[in-house]
Order: sequence, then structure tokens, then C-alpha cells
Amino acid sequence: HGGKVSPSFGDFSRVGARCGLLGVVVERARRLSLLRTAELLTAAFANIAIAPDTTGVVALPLTKMGQVRGAQEVVTIDDPMVGLLIRKVFSLRQQARGAVLVGTSAEFRSTFVACLERLGVGMFNFRPYSIRRGGATHDFTSHGDIARTVWRGRWSDSRTARIYITDGLARQISQAFSAEANATM
Repeated sequence: HGGKVSPSFGDFSRVGARCGLLGVVVERARRLSLLRTAELLTAAFANIAIAPDTTGVVALPLTKMGQVRGAQEVVTIDDPMVGLLIRKVFSLRQQARGAVLVGTSAEFRSTFVACLERLGVGMFNFRPYSIRRGGATHDFTSHGDIARTVWRGRWSDSRTARIYITDGLARQISQAFSAEANATM
């Protein structure tokens, strides 16, 4: 990639720590609530509630569909590991206020790419929206219920969810073939 990681996200030596966290988030995101990139970048601590069982809810102000429907949208956190991770971040920041992720969207994308390189999956050219597509694919293949996936992804139309799922399945197959080809070389 060659671009420098922005100072507000830390120099590359500190990206390693962020990558560990990002790796957990990316791994668990497929079980998360299928956040859009902009929603992830504007998530605020004040809008997150974690229950004692480490499930929770994130209130999303001013989402695309929320504006269309005239109602605030929420996403659920049903993975206890994600809840524990958020609780840990809360405890590390004694006064958890403001945005969960600090920095611009360009800084986030740069850090995201650097982390993927560091995690050894840069060759797949994932982008932040890949998390949402992968989440839709995982949700659908785990439950086989398009209506559930549409609801969790907060799409207004199942056709959009199907595009995400079809793309996600195609990428899984392509990546499996790439990994198999690399293993035989």
C-alpha cells in the first residue's frame, strides 16, 4: 500500500495493537449487527448499552434508513465477546465519551488496510464495507433466513441483501481457491 498511517490512528508501531483489536472486531463482525462503514465511524459511546450478560444495543442516530423511516435505528450486540470487548474499552477510558473510533474516515481506511497487511490478508483487497458484506453472508449461511438477514442488515429491500450475500459467497469461493493454489505451490 505504501501510504503512511495517520498520526491520529498512531504510528505503524502502534498499529500492531490496533490490529489486534481490529482483528477481533473483524472476526466477530460477521456476528455483529452489519454496521455500515459510516455508522461504525460515527458510533458514540453514549449510544451503546451493554447488559450484564454482555449483550447490548447500539443506537444509530441519523442512519440512511432511519431518515427514510423517520425513526432511530438500533443494532443488537448478541455476541458476548463483542460485548466484553466494548465493556473493556469502556473501562480503559474512564470517561468514555465521544466517538468510539477517533480520526477521519481516510485515516480509518488507511489503518484498516495496514492492519489487513499486518494480519496477512492484504492480498484479498478487503475494504471496510467488506465487513458488512461478510456479515450478511455469514448471517444468511448460518440461519438460511433471508428475512432475518434483511432485518439485521436494516435493508429496505431483500434484493440489496441478496447482492451482498451473492458477492460474499463468490469471494469466499475465490479466496478458498486462492488459498488452495498457494498451499500447493
